[in-house]
Amino acid sequence: MSLEQKLTEASGWITARTAIKPAVLIILGSGLGDATSIVSVEKRVSFYDVPHFEESTVEHMEGALLFGTIAEVPVMVMSGRFHLYEGFSAADVAFPVQLARKLGVKIVINTSAAGAANPMLSAGDIMVNIDHLNLTGTSPLIGDECMLFGSRYADQNTIYSTDLLELVKDAAQEIGLPLKIGVLAQIVGPEKETPAELRMIRSFGADAVGMSSVIETIAAAQCGMQVVALSRITDMHGVRVEDNEKMMSKLIEKVVEKLCVKAISNR
Repeated sequence: MSLEQKLTEASGWITARTAIKPAVLIILGSGLGDATSIVSVEKRVSFYDVPHFEESTVEHMEGALLFGTIAEVPVMVMSGRFHLYEGFSAADVAFPVQLARKLGVKIVINTSAAGAANPMLSAGDIMVNIDHLNLTGTSPLIGDECMLFGSRYADQNTIYSTDLLELVKDAAQEIGLPLKIGVLAQIVGPEKETPAELRMIRSFGADAVGMSSVIETIAAAQCGMQVVALSRITDMHGVRVEDNEKMMSKLIEKVVEKLCVKAISNR
């Protein structure tokens, strides 16, 4: 079965179960399960039930799609995600993003947990990604070309939306969050990087390193979606610490509110 056929079947299954027509996809990374509280949920479905979806094996992730609203904006929320280290392919990881585009989504808020590579970052910081390093050795664009979303030779020069970056900066200022700005590197994992690997990643220009986010962002860019990616710095040199989960939830909510205001003003 082709990718287009899989997406048609999956999107048809969803539209038969919810009247929500999402404008924004929110991917909730590790430790952000409670952020679903900001969503007025109309429909919740398990990953397992959606045709052609994989089932996440990460214990602390819900593994569900939520359809509802935030500040009157219709959203699709991934409470959990797929990782390469679970044995999934890059195509598997990208499928939910492509499905969101099939459902009409044009904006992605992609969140993840990451460790600090830049010593100027501290555990608990929230960083907005302005660029990334794909150190996974794979890409969601590998394989048969599906022209449903555009060329496999997707331009990476403007992969992160400058308009959304400014909107996130404004939102962070309004909630009193000292937002950091930097570059995220994605590795496969699941093991943490060695000291030598961390030095190498830092020398490449990365400020933080994680095991997710970049693959989905590449897929979203090919689909012509606007992307903003947020990384919570949750550990320093492999030592896990408390996260800034509540502030990330507030930031996501404020960003969506601003998207609503912007849409109204542009009518």
